[in-house]
Amino acid sequence: MAKKVLTPEEIEARRLRRNEQCKQYHIKNRERRLAYKRENHAKNKAHRLQKMKEWREKNKERRNMYFKEWWRKNRAKNCVSSGTESDDSTCSTNLLMLSEVALQVKVDDQPIDILLEDVRSPILCLKEEPFYYPLV
Repeated sequence: MAKKVLTPEEIEARRLRRNEQCKQYHIKNRERRLAYKRENHAKNKAHRLQKMKEWREKNKERRNMYFKEWWRKNRAKNCVSSGTESDDSTCSTNLLMLSEVALQVKVDDQPIDILLEDVRSPILCLKEEPFYYPLV
């Protein structure tokens, strides 16, 4: 069977149609690649943030443990050198007990949403006179 001879207009039309098909293929391919990159980037970022959070928690626990050990080891030295008066030694003993309690208390990371005015208002209602602040 003989090959059909195309006119220059038909050749140009085929060429343009083929160019358009190639262009559409490349556009779709690029969109697919970018979508994959975006998805992969989001997964990696989420994973990285999760790992950083875990590391932070581990480091916080480790630092807390080291601090407790250091504090228990060094607090006796500080209290012995503080003075010889009975009041001073009583204060230092009380501070030691308080510090031990403070080391055992775990503070929540959640901030408490209590306004200063909510705390002050019942106290201020007890007396009409202004408070006396000796240190101010």
